[in-house]
Amino acid sequence: MLEVEWDDNINCFWYGANGCEYIAWKGSHHVFVFPTWEYPKPPSEIIQHNTRIETVEEFEKALEMGERMKVTYERMNSSIESTESA
Repeated sequence: MLEVEWDDNINCFWYGANGCEYIAWKGSHHVFVFPTWEYPKPPSEIIQHNTRIETVEEFEKALEMGERMKVTYERMNSSIESTESA
């Protein structure tokens, strides 16, 4: 059994192994993979799970059975424009 941690304050699951931090928010289908040697960069991998992650057991299942994907980033315009009408 993995030593997964749960944080009530931010509704987040966390697990650390193999030099990586694995983080998922409750209700998500994604586990973000943060290799510690890449800190402070954003996650370089995402684990996509086919069901929502609501419990520690579902988080563990996502780590074991989810589809692991490599992430790439591209610079964009840094401004955020409002889509709301006045």
